[in-house]
Amino acid sequence: MTRMDQFKGENAAFLPKKTFKDRMSLLTGKDRIDLYYFGAGHTSGDAVIVFPALRTAVMGDLFARKWAPLVDAGNGGSAVAFPQTLARAVAGIKDVDTVITGHSTTTIGSGRDMTFIRSNPVMKWADLQEYADFTRDLVAASEAAIKAGKSVDEAAGGLKLPDKYKDYNMANLKADVQRVYDELKR
Repeated sequence: MTRMDQFKGENAAFLPKKTFKDRMSLLTGKDRIDLYYFGAGHTSGDAVIVFPALRTAVMGDLFARKWAPLVDAGNGGSAVAFPQTLARAVAGIKDVDTVITGHSTTTIGSGRDMTFIRSNPVMKWADLQEYADFTRDLVAASEAAIKAGKSVDEAAGGLKLPDKYKDYNMANLKADVQRVYDELKR
């Protein structure tokens, strides 16, 4: 069964009435919302939402926070395409100062009374530009490790990135290096 098979019959009612390929605007004036698609990154369907009047972009999981990126290969995500997708976003979106990121959850409480508070960090446009550079540098370092004949473990353990990324969370690093290896060795 394909994913689209889930939307046949009665479930067809859940399909969107309006779609877009690269860009679409909704509403007008100060209420305008611009939707963009720049390519694969976290998944193959990540949209960027821009509120021009607020000079704000919502990046979701394309820029989850300053960490090794989340790549959902099972849903079309691509570690190798991620840098180009972010570069297209940085080049294609104008007049934005504020970026709302994805994936940040604070947990309060425990057990049955656990409460989750979702808090998406707000960043500056310069942070997104730096993150685009980071993903580019991460993929380039992984490609260099492949050419040098290093294993994924050797590459992840010895990856040298510029000091400006020293505060980035690298918890996903090995998985990202593995994805680059997998994508480039196909």
